[in-house]
Amino acid sequence: MELPIVCTLTEAELRDRRRTVLDPMKEAAISSEELPDGYAYVFPASSEVLAQLSRVVDMESRCCRFLTFRIIVQSGSQHIRLEVVGGSQAKSVIVDFFGGTKPSVILDSTMTCPACGHAKSVTMPVNQCVFFYECESCQRVLRPRAGDCCVFCSYGSVACPLIQQQAGNCA
Repeated sequence: MELPIVCTLTEAELRDRRRTVLDPMKEAAISSEELPDGYAYVFPASSEVLAQLSRVVDMESRCCRFLTFRIIVQSGSQHIRLEVVGGSQAKSVIVDFFGGTKPSVILDSTMTCPACGHAKSVTMPVNQCVFFYECESCQRVLRPRAGDCCVFCSYGSVACPLIQQQAGNCA
């Protein structure tokens, strides 16, 4: 039996929750995907993000009892996954509160040194630009080319996450 879709917050409390908790969480997600009964959101892995997601789940599970939350942390992973699911009628509420689908961000890029041609697969950080990269073969220090925001945009096989998310120039 599905629980009724009822939020126990007042309008003022919900406005404040959106501004201080939910909207920043939406911005921090690097990708999301639709699930049969909800959505999954991917965040960069860090102790701070895990603590923030735990607080959000704690708060939201008290006022939105019709939702089920799962935080998934895999050892060695660069990501934390938050799944928010509910009954068939809950998906529109989940999108309203947490956001809909965001295109996936590719984090693995092959860096190719222009000096020696050495190529190496590297996992890009999601929350910062990389301005220097040392080739492990010839020890040349690579810097972004003019007009590029970081070394991944200059020498990588994939643009950096900020550019992929169309956030503009990350410089």
